[in-house]
Amino acid sequence: MKKLYKLFGLIMITISLASCNDIFQSSSEAPQEEPVKPPITVENIPEPTPLETKLDYLVNEQIQQGNIEDILEEIGVVGETDYLDYTGTAYFLGFDKNRNLIMIEDGTTYDLVSIPKKGNKKILVENIMDDRNRQIKFAIYQEPYLVWSECPNARTLPDPTMGSDWAVYLLNVKTGKKTLIDYDQGLRVNAKYLHRYLCPMLLDIDGDYIVYPGFAKNTQNTIVPVIKTYQISSKEIKIIEELKSDLFHNALGAPSIYGNLITWPEAYINEDATYDGFCVLYDLNTGEKKKILTPENVINPTLTDGYLIATNQPNVTFYDAEIVVLDLTDMTWKLKINSNFSIYSNSKYNPLYVSGCNMDYCTWDAPMIDSLAFLDYRQQLVYHLIKMEEGHQVNHPIIHNGNVLTWFEHVETENGLTPRLYYYYLK
Repeated sequence: MKKLYKLFGLIMITISLASCNDIFQSSSEAPQEEPVKPPITVENIPEPTPLETKLDYLVNEQIQQGNIEDILEEIGVVGETDYLDYTGTAYFLGFDKNRNLIMIEDGTTYDLVSIPKKGNKKILVENIMDDRNRQIKFAIYQEPYLVWSECPNARTLPDPTMGSDWAVYLLNVKTGKKTLIDYDQGLRVNAKYLHRYLCPMLLDIDGDYIVYPGFAKNTQNTIVPVIKTYQISSKEIKIIEELKSDLFHNALGAPSIYGNLITWPEAYINEDATYDGFCVLYDLNTGEKKKILTPENVINPTLTDGYLIATNQPNVTFYDAEIVVLDLTDMTWKLKINSNFSIYSNSKYNPLYVSGCNMDYCTWDAPMIDSLAFLDYRQQLVYHLIKMEEGHQVNHPIIHNGNVLTWFEHVETENGLTPRLYYYYLK
């Protein structure tokens, strides 16, 4: 099942509650294998061939509204009604297929833990960071694997080292085996590049492959942004894309993988911070690379089984980002949600960005939301979960494995403003 945090990375939430530990699996301090030296040079990578698409949109109210009661199983609050054994500041990784909450306990332990709806938390792997003097920049969990990037100043903003001394690790949670995938080999980029942060962010994993951004030297000996793949079974790293356009005004975006397909965006950044871009589709089986052609300005794609879900930016104003859905079976753009949707009261300031996708549903986020809706993109239904008259300020709605949808808002407590994390079980 697919789960991504394209814009907001890992949510950090603090809830103070009592807890106790029940360790059922823990890794040993097994020696970590030094990886085969990862490639830092790019061979000649061909340009993508064009891939035509069609527009046949249902937009906003044209999309049939589903009855939320038909799919809603249960509602609760993490740390208040259920999942009571969560405490402290943690990296929230979402849920597993059994709806256990998965987190990396931050600060002193760096334990990977599983918290059931009822009962005690279980430590899956103790101290994934060992004794390295680094911090986690980004992590993603897909059973049985945890993948993360780290560097010494991951939490420092701005990072004076621009993410140097970085590394990427893979952990098999079932066996406890940890693998160093990639690491800093001293490549440094021009300070005027549009994107120059060295530590890989927004990694993705599916099946036997991990995909992530990085840097390498091209055939002119210039250090350029690239997209890399790592095959878990063979431990092989390949560079499948390099940025060939103007390095001072263009960027490669976060990659997404599902099955044999990988996608990523490339965009030109305008002076007003809007984007002009496109998406690329890469086939792992054939090595074929295609540029998705559309009259729209589509970036930040996410792949699921048979669909590509992305952001379109018409660039009429800075606030007009919208959600679009491409059916890969007939290459037709079929669904669109934007800030003109009548459920939003402050639509002028609601650019919408994909926040999460699984096999059935898609969620999105915006700077200010007083309503919460999400798509069943396969059945072409939109569900309206939180209405603006209920008086909520919705933050970071995300659909997870196990069809668990979460969002949070800050509420006033005796300890001041505190984030309250809501969960919804969907059928």
